[in-house]
Amino acid sequence: MNVTFVYRYLTLGGVEVVLRSRMRALPGFGIQPTLWFLSDGPGRSLFTESGLSVRIGGLPDLGEHLRAGHVDVLAVIDTPEALEPVGSAPHRPKVVLEVHTPYPENRVYLRSPMVGLADAVFVPSEHQRQIVLREMPRPPEVVVVPNPIGEAFEAPLGDLPPNAGPPAVAWVGRLDWLKSWRSFLQIAARVGRRMPEVEFWIAGGGTPDEEAEFERQCRRSGVISRLRWLRGQPHSTMPQLYDGIRASGGVVISTSRGESFGMAVAEAMARGCAVVAPHLGPFTEFIADGIEGRLYRPGKVADTADAVVDLLSESGTRNRMGGKARETILRSHATALAIHSLASSLAHVAGLSDAHRTASRPDRTGWPGTVTRDPEAPPAASGSTDPAPPGQTPPSQASGRAGDRVALFSGYYASGFWPGPGSSAEYTERLRSELPALFRRLGIHSLLDAPCGDFGWFRLMARDPNVTYIGGDIVPGLVSTNQQEFGDAHTRFEVIDITTDRLPKADLWLCRDCLFHFSHADIFSTLRNFVQSEIRYLLTTTHPQSWENTDIPTGSFRLLNLELPPFGFPEPAVRIDDWIEGHPVRQLALWDRASIAHVLGFGPAKP
Repeated sequence: MNVTFVYRYLTLGGVEVVLRSRMRALPGFGIQPTLWFLSDGPGRSLFTESGLSVRIGGLPDLGEHLRAGHVDVLAVIDTPEALEPVGSAPHRPKVVLEVHTPYPENRVYLRSPMVGLADAVFVPSEHQRQIVLREMPRPPEVVVVPNPIGEAFEAPLGDLPPNAGPPAVAWVGRLDWLKSWRSFLQIAARVGRRMPEVEFWIAGGGTPDEEAEFERQCRRSGVISRLRWLRGQPHSTMPQLYDGIRASGGVVISTSRGESFGMAVAEAMARGCAVVAPHLGPFTEFIADGIEGRLYRPGKVADTADAVVDLLSESGTRNRMGGKARETILRSHATALAIHSLASSLAHVAGLSDAHRTASRPDRTGWPGTVTRDPEAPPAASGSTDPAPPGQTPPSQASGRAGDRVALFSGYYASGFWPGPGSSAEYTERLRSELPALFRRLGIHSLLDAPCGDFGWFRLMARDPNVTYIGGDIVPGLVSTNQQEFGDAHTRFEVIDITTDRLPKADLWLCRDCLFHFSHADIFSTLRNFVQSEIRYLLTTTHPQSWENTDIPTGSFRLLNLELPPFGFPEPAVRIDDWIEGHPVRQLALWDRASIAHVLGFGPAKP
């Protein structure tokens, strides 16, 4: 699938940083991205590495690019004029409108008739989603696609060096009214009077007039002697800057009046910094006051200064919040997770029918991404979102008919979206070394691998010739290809919908990289199917460090911890680490059929 992202500017802002992460990671999901900027700028330095398809040109050049007919999805980022050439393209690409700007004056275009060309709208936070729903008349589907933090910010934290200098209170962003740098200077003045040893760092710049006014206000506030102004700080050095702040015993503060995501705060959290941010969306989506950081009411300068001083004075609290901040932001915005969500959403858009494009209110069922209730829909019945008791399937809008699941996963396979990076030789190296020993220890003579995908990584494993392999998948064409290429006396492939079809008899069921794509309802259906089978063991994927299980539409993705509600599995008999650096911690965990039947109350398991 070919996707072209269009953005008006080529600056050193947050959008360009996100685009660089996308360019590096999307090819791993079968998506070939091209970046198109309508004007050149200093952001060119972000895209110097080889292999990145980056083009700079005006609307006529973009029109020629579209008329060449090689674009499946055109993703336009706050650049409505880029929609003009779409109508003249003989092969009209699907159109995604990405709304990232936090500036109200830059969102006026949402009321333009031109945006009616959009098949979907992507936003980086639920806060931004609600803004779009308010400001865009009759929008198409508005989907939250998380921003990737970037691999440099996700790298392991080093040890804190001794004598790192005075504690630093840092502010990062553009010098303008929305980021409210004047509020930071007011807070800094109060903190400085109480803690004379503190330094104040500002990383960012603005227009010449804004920078001149900033210098005047710094002198007036009395913090100029302790101020470090990092005006031209390259983004590539920001991880080291945040590490320096953390090592100094300092904190990062935001005074922004509005954000679509809050990348500077998120990056600081990823490097383990304690943060202080306004009690506004989107910060409240990943910061709980007193847990990941401190939240303050905008305008309360004295209270904010108190929060900063408390963190500077209490190293235990500061380090605890910094650690929790890193854990939380990487759990939701690690590059691998964010790009997975983007790739899934793009694949869904690429598979939409023409009829869907003209629908005024598309059906949400099966949309891969964050889905929330349509504000015009009637409220759910009281208690309808509570987990069901054991043995009952919880209600979920994500549940679908068997035909829907076949079409959904067949579309993903045809688009090249699956198999994903978890099926690579590098990712599965540990599994391929440990699984044969586990099979021998358990006395496994027959194995069901469902979903089996393209049999790519499993066929690389040293197999016992006496173990019968059954590969099952919901995609008929994939199963047929596997059977023709790999079927033999000990290896066969079958079309299986694991949520409803009778499972073949086997000693162990390997269900890897699957359940975290299912709604809660489809997970319960799958587990009931297992309990009613004649398979003794289930070896499946779980994320042991995840703290909650969020319901999703089938075909999307979230971390899944089977030991937490609404599933509540017991401690597994075996755990095998199944992750590599840069990806979420996860394991293959083993349970027997009887223990799952007992916990979920599905009735006695077959002997």
